Amino acid sequence: CTEETCPVMSANRGYRYAWRDSQKYKTPTEFPAPVYINLLFEWVEGKLQDDSIFPVEVGVEFPPDYIHEIKGMMKRLFRVYAHIYHKHFAEVQTADMTAALNSYVQVK
Repeated sequence: CTEETCPVMSANRGYRYAWRDSQKYKTPTEFPAPVYINLLFEWVEGKLQDDSIFPVEVGVEFPPDYIHEIKGMMKRLFRVYAHIYHKHFAEVQTADMTAALNSYVQVK
């Protein structure tokens, strides 16, 4: 996955993902998939290190919007999975990793 092979972060034909956060990109901005994924991973890392979302002190409660934060992170992370599945499935098959990729998202 490179900026040349994936100039837009997308899954199938109907899904294009634009990046937006509350600091630098306040309006949805399209990026090549690798750039979008890097921005996403940095954003998630920042969230995971934020003590106001994930308290590290004993006795400190999780915030009331904790579940909302988790759902937002998971929704965006699923976009990476969708991108891999729809844009790079041939490479996944060539690497004999289909079962591993499918094992990450199982409906129970």
